Amino acid sequence: MDTTTALTAEHRQEINDWFDSTEHLADDMPVAEHVATRLSDNIDAPERTGQGTGGGSRSTGPSAKQLAFLDSLLLKATDEQAEAARNVASLKGGERPTRQQASDMIDHLTKAMPRLASDKQIDFCRSLAESRNIDFGEYDSFDEFVAAFDNGLTAKIASALIETWKAQPVDMDKAVAAAPVEHGKTYADDSGTVYVGKISKTGNPYCVTEDGEYVGQVWKSATNFRTHETAILDDGWYEGPNGEIVKVYVSNYSGTQIAKILNTDVANRSEQWTRNDKALRWDLVPMSMERALELGSIFGICVRCGAVLEDDNSIAAGIGPICATKGF
Repeated sequence: MDTTTALTAEHRQEINDWFDSTEHLADDMPVAEHVATRLSDNIDAPERTGQGTGGGSRSTGPSAKQLAFLDSLLLKATDEQAEAARNVASLKGGERPTRQQASDMIDHLTKAMPRLASDKQIDFCRSLAESRNIDFGEYDSFDEFVAAFDNGLTAKIASALIETWKAQPVDMDKAVAAAPVEHGKTYADDSGTVYVGKISKTGNPYCVTEDGEYVGQVWKSATNFRTHETAILDDGWYEGPNGEIVKVYVSNYSGTQIAKILNTDVANRSEQWTRNDKALRWDLVPMSMERALELGSIFGICVRCGAVLEDDNSIAAGIGPICATKGF
């Protein structure tokens, strides 16, 4: 008999609900087939004792959810732990457990087995190891180090590693090399959203939108996250499609090209240039000296540096004396 088909819709739903809500180590196991084998006898010939209040019989066999949970624990347990659980439940070899025996085995195994580190803990440990000079002793990598734990890395040990490794200084060269994004580089996904890669001073990679909104490690959830190519312009001053005055240059910090827009109605020099890298994809027109002088006279601001023109000669010329010698 095909034991897979022996699962009723109700049992399948119980199993799926449990696997959707519980951490386990059986991601690569054919769950339905495996559990169906364990359940087939219980489903085909359920163990019944006594009469229920409605006149029907009442099963003393374990539920599908119990068996699925017990099975996941036995997958993690050592032979000694599994044997001890059977002894606690007074379960003989090959004997099908009752509901109470399954409960006793689950209770024993959950107390006897240390809780394993979660995927998030392991990922965090790996990110710390990738951004710091961690000594793994005889092992060459973090993954080899973790694999050396015969029964798996426990949550307690993972927590201790995280606290210890967080205290270690960040090796920025190592962090940058291991990061999935480059600082200042643009990326996109199938939704059309454009992101900018960032690496914090502590070596943590993340992304922001073009407007500077923090979106974290979006590459983990974005569909087809990829490099977004932007045409490289010559450094200099440009005029945007709506008359914007745009300065384009390579940032000394990130090594990538950025764009800033001149706020012509702001007198404070620290607020006159606003970064907006979207302008790099606008239809920009290189600014000539003649056009810069014309705009300088209109706005009373040196288009090259953003300084307010106060001298009568500078106002008439549309540019300050120093910038006039540098050109565009």
